[in-house]
Amino acid sequence: MLFDKNKRNDKNHSSETAPKVTIGGGYGSHTQPTPAAPVAPVQNPIVASIMNGLQRGEFVIYYQPIFSLTSGGAEQFEALVRWRMPDGSMKYPGDFIPEAERAGIISRIDKYVLNKVCKDISQYFMGGSHIPSVSINLSADSMREYDCVENILRTLSEYGLTPDVMTVEISEDVLLSDIEFFSEIANSLADSGISVTIDNYGKSNNTSIHCLAKVNCSSIKFDRRLLDMSFTSDRGYTLLVGIINLVRSIDVNVIAERVENDEQLDNSRNLGFNLVQGFYFSGPLTPEDASLYVV
Repeated sequence: MLFDKNKRNDKNHSSETAPKVTIGGGYGSHTQPTPAAPVAPVQNPIVASIMNGLQRGEFVIYYQPIFSLTSGGAEQFEALVRWRMPDGSMKYPGDFIPEAERAGIISRIDKYVLNKVCKDISQYFMGGSHIPSVSINLSADSMREYDCVENILRTLSEYGLTPDVMTVEISEDVLLSDIEFFSEIANSLADSGISVTIDNYGKSNNTSIHCLAKVNCSSIKFDRRLLDMSFTSDRGYTLLVGIINLVRSIDVNVIAERVENDEQLDNSRNLGFNLVQGFYFSGPLTPEDASLYVV
């Protein structure tokens, strides 16, 4: 199925509320009582609810297509997590991700998402002649685990999937927090056949070409604020066009995210982006609805 701007999915209203798990934090910690005050630690009720929610399968995955400006087809999907509460209401990542990071349980959510995504790929995304890659967002905590790459490969294998159906999105600020360590993990993923996307490129004040040189990525997702700022001056526009041309010259895809109107779409084309994502085309979809884009 090709994108049709007259048939947009508007269930989620705005990408500001899109449930994207882009995690840049480190290990969480609890303050431990001193020996002089041996009181039992009190678990944060939100953290307890998260753990119970994972056990009960309350976290659900939606898939937002990433479209090619050349073919008009869905080239990739990004997996986005939400928490469906027992009363039917929905919580977005901003409601629970910060607590999970602080409590050091964010990797539990990552593993849950990985398993659910692999299950959905095997069930809904394998029927077409072109099997799109599905991207998951990986936290810094998960990347620090000694068996990070092996765990992803093992999970893919358990569902009969090959590494090329999976893309891992790593936020630029995570990479820059320890470029030597995190680029090594990212490159290990790439060497294993899993695609790597640098996410939120340009969001950090420390954005640099150094990150692009160190990471063997297949695509870069530019932060919307960087795109909008480029149109405030001729100098900014020229610089961004130069960066995009440089990236594409080394066979790396460039993705414009949060495209929501005609002007942003035209700007994305003019800047040289070859892939776009946003509510202009489609909001996050159930796996059943997302499968309609697999041809």
